[in-house]
Amino acid sequence: MAQRETRLLWEFLQDRYPDEVWATNVELGPLPPEVIEAYGVTGTRNRLRPFRRRIDGVHWTPKVYELIEAKIRDPLPGLGALVVYQLLAEETPDLIGYTGQPFRKVLVAPFAPEWVTVVGRKLGVEVVEFWRPWIADYFEEIQNYFTRDYRIKRDERKRLRELLGVA
Repeated sequence: MAQRETRLLWEFLQDRYPDEVWATNVELGPLPPEVIEAYGVTGTRNRLRPFRRRIDGVHWTPKVYELIEAKIRDPLPGLGALVVYQLLAEETPDLIGYTGQPFRKVLVAPFAPEWVTVVGRKLGVEVVEFWRPWIADYFEEIQNYFTRDYRIKRDERKRLRELLGVA
C-alpha cells in the first residue's frame, strides 16, 4: 500500500472507529495443516508471511467483521481485491478478532465516480467517500508531474543533489 493510502486508511479508521478495535496490514489466507502440525500456528505464519496476501485494514465488533481497502487514485483494484480478500478471510485460521461474524467489505476513497458505487453495490462492497484537505495537494502534484515546468524543476533538483553528493 502506498504511503498516502496508508495515511488515508489510518485517518479513516481513527475518524470512523475512535474507540473501537481495528488492525492494519492483516495477513490473509489458509495455513496448511501439515505445516501447522510441524511448526505450530505462529511458526507457520512466520514461514508463510512472504506468500500471504495482506488487506489494508480490518475492524471488528461482536456483530460484524469489516474488510477495508483504501484507494486514492484508482478504486478498481480495491473493488476486485475485496472480493478475493473475503474468500481468503473465510479460510484464515489466525484472523485477528474473528469469531464467526459476517464479513462486510468496505472500500475507502476520497471520491467515488458513479460506476464505482454501482459496481461496488453489485459486488457487495460498501463504498465510503472520505476526503481530507491534503488529498487536493496530492492531486495537484500528480496533475503537474508530467508538465514541462515540473520536469525542469525535477531535473534541476536531481542535478543539485548529484553536485552535493546526496543523490
